[in-house]
Amino acid sequence: MLVLSLTVWLIYSGDRLLDCRDLDFGKPTAYQHRFAHRWRRPLSAAWTIVFMMTGSISLFFLDAGVLRFGLGMSATVALYFVAVHTSGPLRRSVPKELLVGGLFATGVVGPAAALDGGPDRLWVVLLLFGLFSLNCLLVSVVQAPVDRAQSTPSMMLSLPRLRTRLPWLGWIVTGTSATLMWTGQIDATVGTSIAVSAGATTHLMYRTKDRSDESGVRIAYAADMTLIVVPLLFAHVALRS
Repeated sequence: MLVLSLTVWLIYSGDRLLDCRDLDFGKPTAYQHRFAHRWRRPLSAAWTIVFMMTGSISLFFLDAGVLRFGLGMSATVALYFVAVHTSGPLRRSVPKELLVGGLFATGVVGPAAALDGGPDRLWVVLLLFGLFSLNCLLVSVVQAPVDRAQSTPSMMLSLPRLRTRLPWLGWIVTGTSATLMWTGQIDATVGTSIAVSAGATTHLMYRTKDRSDESGVRIAYAADMTLIVVPLLFAHVALRS
């Protein structure tokens, strides 16, 4: 759990610091990017320390199967950084929101599958992919004016009609998770956490409808607080092992 939390912070902080290289801070900029730019030196130092600490903990304390999975995920994250933060056609053709959703879904389920594999893991990965992608797309909705000013690639800018369909996608994830849990195809703890998280995220989508001001941004960032999947999933695995 500690390694997962540190890894999430490394990916998130590294992504923000790399974003700052290409932003024009004379134009409208998202709060998290202004924060990362202002504190980039201490953040860079902290990132290096946390990276070394996470690597040491992983090397000496993680199960061999989990460690092999982590090495593969590290290579995948490195490819993600290259794809998203390089200039040219590649950066604009890669949907960052979906990439992030896929990375985090695989990263959450992978270690648990290495410790306690099961046929339900594919369903969980797909549901988490939908949930985490919705989270990213919700933030993308309220950041659309900033992304437009910065000429930053965004699914909300390239597919503006997607905004009106996001709540439906949220209800699909919620309903699918509840159905699979009810039919016994996924564990009740995991299914409940995904359904609750997806339902809460969908509620926030309605709250941010037609709002791109600061209040809409604050509501969208609250979506991260609805992601109760990770601690419940790992608590479940820990109790079963």
